[in-house]
Amino acid sequence: MNILKPLIFFVLLSLILTSCSQSKENENIGGVLVDDDVISSIMKDIEDKENSLLAEDGDVFWTASGSIWHATYECSYLSNSKEIYHGSVDEAMLSGKERACLRCFANDEDDIYRQLEDDPITEGDVFFTREGDAWHGDINCSEILGANKVYNASIERAYELGKTVACECNEK
Repeated sequence: MNILKPLIFFVLLSLILTSCSQSKENENIGGVLVDDDVISSIMKDIEDKENSLLAEDGDVFWTASGSIWHATYECSYLSNSKEIYHGSVDEAMLSGKERACLRCFANDEDDIYRQLEDDPITEGDVFFTREGDAWHGDINCSEILGANKVYNASIERAYELGKTVACECNEK
């Protein structure tokens, strides 16, 4: 994706609006009277968009509230958010985010689960189903025995997939 054009647009718009907001309390822009509150709001939107353009490949996005991280800044669940943060999945989890957004990770998640189907069980793996948020230390746990498909992965990978609750079978 070519981010140069949008970045130039936002910088130019930012400069125009900054010069307008510094000259008068109310400004007539293109025949529309714009006050400082409107200009501040537009500047904040520009700043948020510039921050999203600074995100690195592989970054996820989240808000201060909520428990989910998102694959893309454009996720519809983020559309009304005033402040959006970005960073690694680990940084999102340190910020209290518990799982990936099912809407924006849907295609990636399908690929991930397809890959997990072929993974052999290795020492230290945990077990989980696609639904739910629990991971299990025992493949014979009664909570997952009747499941259509049980996956295995490292506990770190399980957490990345939103499996953040330890089943009681882990305490036995």
